[in-house]
Amino acid sequence: MKTLCVLILVSLFFFAPAVRAGAEKIDTTDPLCLDDKALGHIRHIVRLIDNTRGEGGPTAGMEAGQEYDPSSSFKLLFFAYTLGLSHYHYTPAYRELYQAAMDRVIQKMLGRVSPGDGDQPPGEIKALGPEPKLLGGAGPEPLARENVMYSGHLLASVGYYTMLFGDRKYTEPGSLPFDHETIFPGWADPKKYKHDFTSLARLIHDQYVASPMGFICEPNAIFLFCNGYTFYGFRFHDHVLGTNWMPTVAKNFTQAWKEKGGLLNEDGHFVEAYLIAQDFIWVQPSAYFDAWAGTWMHAWDRDAIESLYPGHAKHWVKGLPDGTAYVEPRPQSSWSLQSTSDFGHFALYAAELGDKKTVDAMLAYAEKHLNPTWDDGAYFFPRNDDLRNEEGLPVLVTPLAGNALLALARINIPNGLYTTFNQPFVKAHFNEPFIDKVDYPNVLVRQAVYDAEKCALIVRLTPGDRRGKTTFRVNRLDAEKDWEILDNDNTVGWLCSGKPRGKPGTATALGLSDDGALEISLELNGEVRILVRAVN
Repeated sequence: MKTLCVLILVSLFFFAPAVRAGAEKIDTTDPLCLDDKALGHIRHIVRLIDNTRGEGGPTAGMEAGQEYDPSSSFKLLFFAYTLGLSHYHYTPAYRELYQAAMDRVIQKMLGRVSPGDGDQPPGEIKALGPEPKLLGGAGPEPLARENVMYSGHLLASVGYYTMLFGDRKYTEPGSLPFDHETIFPGWADPKKYKHDFTSLARLIHDQYVASPMGFICEPNAIFLFCNGYTFYGFRFHDHVLGTNWMPTVAKNFTQAWKEKGGLLNEDGHFVEAYLIAQDFIWVQPSAYFDAWAGTWMHAWDRDAIESLYPGHAKHWVKGLPDGTAYVEPRPQSSWSLQSTSDFGHFALYAAELGDKKTVDAMLAYAEKHLNPTWDDGAYFFPRNDDLRNEEGLPVLVTPLAGNALLALARINIPNGLYTTFNQPFVKAHFNEPFIDKVDYPNVLVRQAVYDAEKCALIVRLTPGDRRGKTTFRVNRLDAEKDWEILDNDNTVGWLCSGKPRGKPGTATALGLSDDGALEISLELNGEVRILVRAVN
């Protein structure tokens, strides 16, 4: 091997053009990378994750009780989905930023477990169900009843984390401890619970066995769109731990709704909910429900959703002469002003279904009318409670839409959720080369992808908070291979028999870390494309 390495180095020094001419050309300018606004969204989300409770200001959501979808708890979970999609599609060979941030989301969700949905209040709710009775004591476990908007999201987030990063810490018994305290004083005593990925999945799975139509979201009400996230949790549990729950649950779910009249009304719009005591399907068509249900069901019922989407887009999307587009928000009451995100959900729906024209037009509308804001490198759309501007156009921005949904719509690619669901990372992925020790946020990663067929790692870096010299590491390069390192398509050195050697006259320096990883040091004053490829 040593002799081979010397020969390769000599040939590369003296006959480099001939050697490279025979090598396969690898494109390092793939357009599938995070652009400046996408990176800004990621920076905003990462910054908010540690400051979501009580953040205040233009990004704030509801606080007390964490009720409904503008709550901080709800945003946290959509932050996890945004980070997960970004990592899977753009930076699968750069995990440290995304893994740490998604882990913090899960940890923050293990605090006060009461988004409001799982608490039966001590009084009659005539619209939703019969009069409840005081529970006394600790009451039923909240994750086992009427709480899918918390438990289902938590299951999906833990599933995504486990699948994306190969970290099985949440499969350990007791690894998901949480507290429960009802929002209704005296209704039930606080209590601590301990779960893990499997016990949580089994608890939710048992709800689907008892009620194939789905897990209850609010007292007496099974909302169709609220149940979509649990299927992701089941899918990733099946993938990682060898169960086979998702296919059966999905089949029984669809059949149960069919027996009650189906998932759709006569006009092809998704129904809203099934009221159990009344044995009644609640129909209230809106862009909100069509987009929410359609986006997340696309992963496991793609043909059906793709047949429905054109009708949904035609009905809800309103184009304007300037080429932008919006969706009309559903009617608002004073209490629900911030509990709907029609625009954000539909933009994500369009992105998932590959309707580039619509998602581009909606993002252009957001850029023009929804006050896009840069703040210290972070990009978002601030909360706005006004329904319309002076021109009569809708300008309502919920915290969920402005912080997460529009970021998801920009970052997602056609079939983005579908692909993560149906092509999860396999064990071999975690043995491939990857980068770490990136100086975030001074250095931002637009792309980090390893192509196993070409034995090539492609990394695109751009300055964040500062420019100048920076160093990062490349891990798990096969020691049986020799590697060429290129900076913006120019060879800057090689790694042979585990020993780095820089090319004379280049500014990029190579070294080894204490644990044998390749260290690359360079001047980062603009975007840099790094290619590390096997030469034998």
